[in-house]
Amino acid sequence: MKIALILGICVMAAYAEATCPKPALPEKGSFVPQKLSYVEGDVITYQCTTTGFVLVGSPRRRCGSNGQFNGAPYCIAVQGFN
Repeated sequence: MKIALILGICVMAAYAEATCPKPALPEKGSFVPQKLSYVEGDVITYQCTTTGFVLVGSPRRRCGSNGQFNGAPYCIAVQGFN
């Protein structure tokens, strides 16, 4: 619910925030926070959870007004890591 003061009159208006579904977990990775759904503006942070893997792409992704996160990074193996 949004409340605005227009010309001295208090106006209440309901609006629907965009919601994003929980994204798929990347192979060898995870993200936080883990929720069932997210609202517009929520940010998740990805990380690789397996030793020897690095994240490709920005770790932070935002739930947009279109109901989607702005892409997803992925984990790749580091060459020569034993």
